[in-house]
Amino acid sequence: MRLGVPGEETTDPVLRFFDDKGAEIAFNDDASEQTRGSLLTVAVIAGQTYYVGVNGYSPAFRAYDPLSGGDAQPGDGGDYVLDVSG
Repeated sequence: MRLGVPGEETTDPVLRFFDDKGAEIAFNDDASEQTRGSLLTVAVIAGQTYYVGVNGYSPAFRAYDPLSGGDAQPGDGGDYVLDVSG
């Protein structure tokens, strides 16, 4: 599965991928030095539940609970479009 969130001039998205218990499987902040957009390619198993988290960059961008949203910190604002393929 491929997940992408393009960044814009005023946004810096962070992309996280979790299993059904909320354990982080992968994350990305800046797919390359040329972009602030995020990109992940992950292997998934049919019939399993996964969660995707998208938020703006902040020093605590990995601090929130993916199942409840608790402890989420404000980050870079802006519009985000999640592109999922595969």
